[in-house]
Amino acid sequence: MFFQQLRTFVISAKFENFSRAADTLHLTQSAVTHQIKLLEEHFGLKLYHRHRRGIRLTDEGRKLLEHAREILAGVRDMEELARSLQGRDNVSLSIAAHRGMVRYRLPDVIKAFRTRYIGANITIFTRVVDDDIIGLVMSGEADFGIVTSWNTFRQIHFHEFVSYDMMLCVGDQYRAEHPRIHWDRLSLEEIAAVPLVLYEKVNPIRRGIDRVFEEHHLTPRVIIEIGGPDILLEYARIGLGVSIISALPLHHRKIEGVKVIPVTHYFGRLGYGVIYRQDKYFSPALVDFLSILDPQLVVDGRLPR
Repeated sequence: MFFQQLRTFVISAKFENFSRAADTLHLTQSAVTHQIKLLEEHFGLKLYHRHRRGIRLTDEGRKLLEHAREILAGVRDMEELARSLQGRDNVSLSIAAHRGMVRYRLPDVIKAFRTRYIGANITIFTRVVDDDIIGLVMSGEADFGIVTSWNTFRQIHFHEFVSYDMMLCVGDQYRAEHPRIHWDRLSLEEIAAVPLVLYEKVNPIRRGIDRVFEEHHLTPRVIIEIGGPDILLEYARIGLGVSIISALPLHHRKIEGVKVIPVTHYFGRLGYGVIYRQDKYFSPALVDFLSILDPQLVVDGRLPR
């Protein structure tokens, strides 16, 4: 029961809202508040302040939260070890990754893994924001994550395994309407001036693009903010604007009606890498999965720390 209270505490802190925590945990809101009350009575401390929009951790609650995450992560590691001792039929792993990785990179890896572990149970948390993926890994809800390299990593190990060029995507219709623009020789100032269709601001690719414009004191003309590379490509194809994406989805589909122009010299390469806790226990099955994803990550059956 105590572990359930800790999990309720951690999930409530994540959403800063008891109602959303209840939905995630498949409990009633009264059950969530009751478990938090029991935890507060156990420690003799107030963990949350209530306000109109939800809840906020107290200073004491914030200090206890880090330890609660470590305890839950340790319990998950024990469960993983126990399953590995039972054999391959009890293998279970969880991954947190961006939708592009989930769609374009992981399917072949998962297929290869399941030929070795036929009874494996795999959970994939698909997220848009790197911070959400890092949070899932640090709390132990995900065994490892896949995030972009455009981050600062603390208290967590990051290993980049692939990188992609950044590409400007212009529809044939839009190019026909603007014949005087030399698309292959655009300056950064000229890119900022065209109507742009970009990812939402929380997306790491968008944040990296915005950072480059800010460093050059430019204000890009963003007319549409929307998620998903396929959507960005379609909007560019029909002439709604010009998109900037990584080359990841371009390796897996034929693009018609869109001119794709490398702009890596302005925005840099977008790397993707594996993240995991420094103290994470890795079962043989998890090591096998990561060795399929990137053979260079595993050396003599071990991962770098």
